[in-house]
Amino acid sequence: MAELMAIPSRWVERYAEAPERWWREHATHLERRVPDIRRLLARAARLCQVDERLLICMAEKEQSAWSYAWDGSTPHYGGGLEGDAEKLRWLLGVDKTDSGPRPGAWAGPWLQLLGCAARFRWLYRGMVPPPDLGLPRLPKGMGPTTPLWEIDGVRAANEATAMAFRYTPHLSGNERLKTTGMDWFGDDYPESDPVAGRRLLIWLDPGHGTRKRDGSLDTGTSDTSGLGTGLNEKDVVLDVALEASRLLAAEGHDVRLTHRRADYSETMGYSDRGAMAAGSGYDCYVSLHLDSARDPEVRGTTVFIPKTPSRSPRSRTLATALATELRAELGTPVSYADARPSGVMPHWYNLGTFVGGGNNYSPGALALPEPLFMSSPEDMAIIGQPGFAARYAVAVCRGIHRSAGLPLPVSWHDDGAPTPSEAGWEAELGRATEWATARGISDGRRLDEPMTRGEYLVMRYREATGA
Repeated sequence: MAELMAIPSRWVERYAEAPERWWREHATHLERRVPDIRRLLARAARLCQVDERLLICMAEKEQSAWSYAWDGSTPHYGGGLEGDAEKLRWLLGVDKTDSGPRPGAWAGPWLQLLGCAARFRWLYRGMVPPPDLGLPRLPKGMGPTTPLWEIDGVRAANEATAMAFRYTPHLSGNERLKTTGMDWFGDDYPESDPVAGRRLLIWLDPGHGTRKRDGSLDTGTSDTSGLGTGLNEKDVVLDVALEASRLLAAEGHDVRLTHRRADYSETMGYSDRGAMAAGSGYDCYVSLHLDSARDPEVRGTTVFIPKTPSRSPRSRTLATALATELRAELGTPVSYADARPSGVMPHWYNLGTFVGGGNNYSPGALALPEPLFMSSPEDMAIIGQPGFAARYAVAVCRGIHRSAGLPLPVSWHDDGAPTPSEAGWEAELGRATEWATARGISDGRRLDEPMTRGEYLVMRYREATGA
C-alpha cells in the first residue's frame, strides 16, 4: 500500500522557529494585510509547542495565505475585498466544514492559528487542551479525536501525517501540503522520516499466569461464554506476547517480556511487573489481556492507560493506535461507554502494572489492551479461531509502530495480502463452509460478520439434530 509523509514528525513534537530567510521571501503580502501575523503565528506555535513551519504550510494549503497577493483578486467566498475578508476569517480552515462553520467557530487569524496548533498538539491525540492555557471553549461538535491513518487507499507514513489526514480527509490536500513543505523546508523532508529505523525498547507483559507474592495464583479469566472452548486468558495472551516479541525483534527492536511461562512456575505480582520495566527507560510498555463481564452481551475493545499523571500524551497516543489497529483487525466496537469514540480510557485497573516502581512516571508510553471479552459468545467465536493470537499480536505491533511514527514492514502484510497462515485459514474456511452448507447448518454467507447468539443456537441445533 502506498504511503505519504505530508509533514515530518518533529513539526508536531516541539516548538521551533521558521528560518528568517523564509519570512523575508514569502510573508510580505500577508504581513501588509495583517502586520502582526508573524507574532501571532509564533505565539500560537509556542503556546501549543508545535513548529512554526506546520502553521505556515497549513495556511498555504488552506488559503494560499503566503502566495496570494491579498489585493481583492480572489474568486473565493464571493470574490473581491469581501472574499479577502472571508479568507482571513478562515485562514487555516479551522471549524469551516463543507456544510458551513461549526457553531462557536474559532474565526479570525489569531484563533485560526491557535485552533490549528491546538488540534495537532491535543485534540488529534485524543486530549482536551489544558484549561490553564486560557484557550477558548471548543466549538460545538469539535472535541478529542484520533488520527486518520488512511485516506483514498494511501497510508500515513507517520503520526503527524495521520493528524493531517484527520484535519483534511482528502488525499489531494495532503499531497499539496507535502509539496508546499518540500518547496519551502525541503531539508526537513529526508528520504524517509528521521524516526524510521529507530530502535525501540519495548516491554510486553502477558497478563496473568504467575504466582503472586502471597502464594496465590494469578489465574486471569477464562471462557465463560457457553461455547466450551476451554481457553484461558493467561495462555492466549502468552502466545500473543511471544508472537509479538518475534515480530518486533525481527525489526531490530529490543523486546523484553515480564515472564515467558503461564504455568504459575514464576513468582511475580503486578507491582513486580511494573517495577521491572520502570527503571529501564523504555519507549513503550504493553500489558496484554482479554476481558470478561457478567453480562454476556458486553463485548468489544478498550485500551486502558493510567489515570496519573493526568496528562499522558505518549500513553494516549500508543493506546489510540492500539485501539485503532485492534478494532480494524477484529471488527469490534468500543466496549465501554467512557472510552468512546477513541476506544481509550484512563483506569486504575491493574494498578501494579501501571504504577509498580513508579512505572507511570516513566517517560515511556503505557497501555493495557482488552480487545475482546471471554464472556461474550460473539467475541469468543473470534478468540477461538485458528490464528487469533497471531492476529492480536500483529495488531499490537502495528499500533506500536504507528504510535512511534515508524513504517510498517511488508512482512506484516498491512497491504491486505494474506500471510501463509492466513492463506491456510482461507483454505480451511472454504472446506468448513462446504461441510456446513452440505449439511444445512449454514448458508455460507456473511462469513466475515459477527454471529448473534440466536444464530449460534440455531446452527448448533441444526448440527445436533440434522434438521
